[in-house]
Amino acid sequence: MSALAFDPHAALAEIESRDGLRANRAKEANPGEALARLAPLALSPAPNTKAHRPAFAPDAPAAWAAALTMLDASRAPKGIAPDWWRTLLADALWIARNHAEAATAFGWTVSDLFGIRPHFGPGHGGLADRLDGARRLAFTTRIAHWQGDDGEGWLWRHTLDAKPLIWEV
Repeated sequence: MSALAFDPHAALAEIESRDGLRANRAKEANPGEALARLAPLALSPAPNTKAHRPAFAPDAPAAWAAALTMLDASRAPKGIAPDWWRTLLADALWIARNHAEAATAFGWTVSDLFGIRPHFGPGHGGLADRLDGARRLAFTTRIAHWQGDDGEGWLWRHTLDAKPLIWEV
């Protein structure tokens, strides 16, 4: 698919419909067995997968943009390469200004969007840490898909855990 013909919404719809088809086939195979395996999970307490509570987690996209604009792109925090920091901040501000409202409407959290793991290096945090300058982005409740000049990427929201936010490092 060429960059000019890229339709992120169509691509996401296709992926979600394939996931739904796989799930429906699995149910038809032996629904009793699948339910028997799930019953103990329904009775057990839910695991706390979002254990990290960010110290400063404003709950409005406008506050996210304000928090990001207070950061200095020319002064990278200790342990973060200056080039990575500049790209990360530019991507985070772009998300906050252009996509934060839509992302939150789909259930994405501040950590999903702006979480970071400096000790792992670039690409291991939330969405802003993975864009690497890409400016074509689409969301669903489960997936973010982006495309840039150097390639494309996907992020499944359910695979994310809470991380410290960019403005906390």
